[in-house]
Amino acid sequence: ECSENLIAAENEDFLSEYIEPLQKTLLQAITDSFSILNCEHNQAELSDELYESVQLAESQIRDLYKILEKSMLKLMKKDIDLSQKYQNLLSSIRRLEKISGRCLSIALLFHYAKKGGIFSKSPQRIEPLA
Repeated sequence: ECSENLIAAENEDFLSEYIEPLQKTLLQAITDSFSILNCEHNQAELSDELYESVQLAESQIRDLYKILEKSMLKLMKKDIDLSQKYQNLLSSIRRLEKISGRCLSIALLFHYAKKGGIFSKSPQRIEPLA
């Protein structure tokens, strides 16, 4: 039983090594997305930098998720008793990854609006100013 607890603790340390950076990166992406909205029209370079930061964060989160998913699936195969716990954790991490994708979409819309775009009548379509 002691060795099982040690293995579980090692797995949790390994997972937290990836989960914490994922959460911090997501928080930064959300902050940068809304910072785009606060940029003035004469701060186009700042808006560009913030949007690129959100793109990079989304890519990092996607990569971290893939690493975690692969590792957790291996852990689930090894320890059937903890399988449900890992499945719940994987589901939560997947939600964070989805949030990062939505954050990128929001950042794109904010960035485009700040660069002079307008929304058409269709909510899915954005048209540039003439």
